[in-house]
Amino acid sequence: FEQLYFSKDIFEKIMIIEIFLLNKLKSSKKSINFNYVEEALNSNFNINLKELSFNLGFSQRWLQKNIKEATGANLKLIISNKRFLKAISLINRNLINNTNISLTLISYECNYYDQAHFIKEFKRFMGMTPLEYIRSFNDKKDNYILTLQSFNTLIDVFNKD
Repeated sequence: FEQLYFSKDIFEKIMIIEIFLLNKLKSSKKSINFNYVEEALNSNFNINLKELSFNLGFSQRWLQKNIKEATGANLKLIISNKRFLKAISLINRNLINNTNISLTLISYECNYYDQAHFIKEFKRFMGMTPLEYIRSFNDKKDNYILTLQSFNTLIDVFNKD
């Protein structure tokens, strides 16, 4: 909570929460194979509780309860977080490289149902739409480049663990 309080921006807060949740998964003493859960989440944002429970051999309720107990968050929130981090990372890379950004392509690459769903979830996490985010970046481009590069480096390091 202290790290969240003293964090400089939303990127730092998101990373702190994401690292906390995955560390909770990794350090759990439960008999769930959290490595499998993490791999499944990294490779497929469409995975659901039913599929995970079937693959792990646990009931959905037991798995749901133990994921919540181990991380403090439900599977849906964890998936939303990971999907959003991938989307913001793609947007940031496009902004840094000064390439055209297709929000439709990003939304489908991150397994959002459609672009409207992506925009709604982006606004929930960031408090602004993707276009507002891009415009604010372009307005303050010089200030953001270094921050975004370090943010994307953190995401890369985090996803390799």
